[in-house]
Amino acid sequence: MTTNVEDAERMVAAAREAGRVLAVGMVRRMFPSLALAKELVEGGALGDDLRFVYREGSVYGWPVSTDAAFRRATAGGGVLTDVGSHVLDFLAAIFGAPTVAGYADDAQADGVETNCRFDLGFRRADGTVQLSWSQPLVTGLQVVGSAGELRLEPGVLEAVRWRRRGGSWQTLVGVASSPIDLGAPPAIGKPTTYFECMYHQLIRTLRAVRYGEPAAVTGEDGLLVVRTIEGCYRRATPLDLPWLSAAEQAQARERHWKRRRWAA
Repeated sequence: MTTNVEDAERMVAAAREAGRVLAVGMVRRMFPSLALAKELVEGGALGDDLRFVYREGSVYGWPVSTDAAFRRATAGGGVLTDVGSHVLDFLAAIFGAPTVAGYADDAQADGVETNCRFDLGFRRADGTVQLSWSQPLVTGLQVVGSAGELRLEPGVLEAVRWRRRGGSWQTLVGVASSPIDLGAPPAIGKPTTYFECMYHQLIRTLRAVRYGEPAAVTGEDGLLVVRTIEGCYRRATPLDLPWLSAAEQAQARERHWKRRRWAA
């Protein structure tokens, strides 16, 4: 949406004052698996005292023509701003609004983070998120509660893995559907591919403009994500890098972007 809270707030305010639709592109919101995970959490299938771990990582492979994506002044941030914006919206869709309990990254000087780790608290869950631009991680969400356990992979659009405490794993298939055209009433369908999810989200946006129906992801939803990202950066500390020697770790901590900013 934006790389800072001030701009996001201005966008939301401008849309509200003008009576216009402000929608944010978060394609994962259209995954039937996400809707099913939200239903299981809210319905109490996992019980109480929910704890989660979310990981997502791969080697950065987008083709670039400048270094703008790797400088804080031009990009606003690294893997947290890029991948993390989608992850935070994904988690907020399941658990609600988060609070940031801690954040660490490996950004140095005026560069951006390629790895980060942070702790989030929600009304019904607490957990840890790990993101990487430099290494493949076993991507997915695992939630454990007093009554059950849930596993969800963002790349799996329709299904989640679930089991009762002490029971066997089951595969559950989501059935969430949405309009697939601009008719009144519309035809309804369930997206089964990533591109179909993009199409469904665009249809939801067009219907919001034409009929006043709710957008899949609103400007307020986007603002929540931007505020959470800014909350992470405000708490930034150097990420532990145990594969480096003691001298290299000390140098990395000294060059950490937040420390350099304080020194300036």
